[in-house]
Amino acid sequence: MKLKDIIRNTTDTQPFNNFEIAILREIYRTLGGKINDYASTKKTDLNLLMDSNIIGNLALDKDILMYFYALYKNNLFNVLNKDGDFASIEEVVVPQMKEYQIKFYQNINSWREIKNTVVSDDSDTAIDAMDWEFDYGNVVSPELTTHIDDEIHQGDYDEVFDTEADVLRTINESITKRKIIITESQLSKIEEDLKYWNVSDANPNKNKYEMGVELEEEVTSIPIYKDNNPHKRIYEKMRREFPDTPEYVLQDYYRNIILMRAPGHRPAIKDILNMYNGDPIPYIKGDGNGWWYNYLKGPWKLQVLNVNPMDFDKRTVRAFEQRDFGNINAYNVPNDEERMDTQMSMRRDDGMNEPVIILQNPDGTYQLVEGWHRTMSILKMGDKPTEDYYDEDDYNDELWDEETPTELKDWDKVKLRAFVAPNPDFKEKK
Repeated sequence: MKLKDIIRNTTDTQPFNNFEIAILREIYRTLGGKINDYASTKKTDLNLLMDSNIIGNLALDKDILMYFYALYKNNLFNVLNKDGDFASIEEVVVPQMKEYQIKFYQNINSWREIKNTVVSDDSDTAIDAMDWEFDYGNVVSPELTTHIDDEIHQGDYDEVFDTEADVLRTINESITKRKIIITESQLSKIEEDLKYWNVSDANPNKNKYEMGVELEEEVTSIPIYKDNNPHKRIYEKMRREFPDTPEYVLQDYYRNIILMRAPGHRPAIKDILNMYNGDPIPYIKGDGNGWWYNYLKGPWKLQVLNVNPMDFDKRTVRAFEQRDFGNINAYNVPNDEERMDTQMSMRRDDGMNEPVIILQNPDGTYQLVEGWHRTMSILKMGDKPTEDYYDEDDYNDELWDEETPTELKDWDKVKLRAFVAPNPDFKEKK
């Protein structure tokens, strides 16, 4: 049984069912019908519950236990004089459960960051769960949290010196609308970030994609960062180094190279922070023997290309064929089918698509860098299979729906909007 099968919507206040009552009574019995004072017991309620092996005894999922503990906390006051009779509650208080990402910052001469996720109704309880996990999770089963990753530097472990809890998502939504109020200083900070980043989502309904820092598109997302956030400083230095690079191209490099190196590879940002004191430019100049630096330099042009598959170089065409233009996930691309379906529903061949990123070779062929799902879905609009044919092996069949595929060279040309720059491989060889 999983959390999604039993969790209530926050507006579902009907009395508890027998299953809920049974678990709440066990929690009530284990905790003595109260919320314990850590100062006197030296243990959190979650420690006491886990010491009692409640997960094993009741065959509960860790998320389910966290949910029922939240139910217990929110409804305990209604049964304090009723010997834990949760069946008597006519209007249940349902907590709003969220998934938190918990970070522990631990001294190991420099520091260690440990990241886990946990389901809870508030950040304090989420941190209590992480505390139990940190002290016992590696030696006691079962667990309360899910480990994501950690970053370890040289040195011996020391005390945890800081803790962070961030909400990743809300699990059971309330239908009640809440007004969000921000202070003048918060508003000023948001406006500063908008001016600072000038980030565009490259909306395909817009006619212009400006180069450089000044963008005229409507900004649809607001990045909010701590004042000392190193990522923001890194991006600022990249923006100053490449003032004429389209924001779309620079953002793509920043997200996919600087922050998210391929699985199994060390993220570039770690080297930038540890080896170059937060300066990305020396790293970029050395990455790929300067290939990426020349790539970002361009020069870049926003163009509407008139292409079919054979206008691309052999490497790109081979990738098209291996992926069967989106029908086969040949490279283990995450959410490949869903992303392809989305692009197929949005595709257009009039050159008004969200731009892709392309390099042009000296022979005029194109190498596709980013925007594979978009490009393959648009190119397929030029595929015009031949007429249907009869199946001669089955005389009872009527006209089949099968079609004879068209060779790639015979596909019609389609319009594809793209940011285009010379391929640095060839630019350097000159």
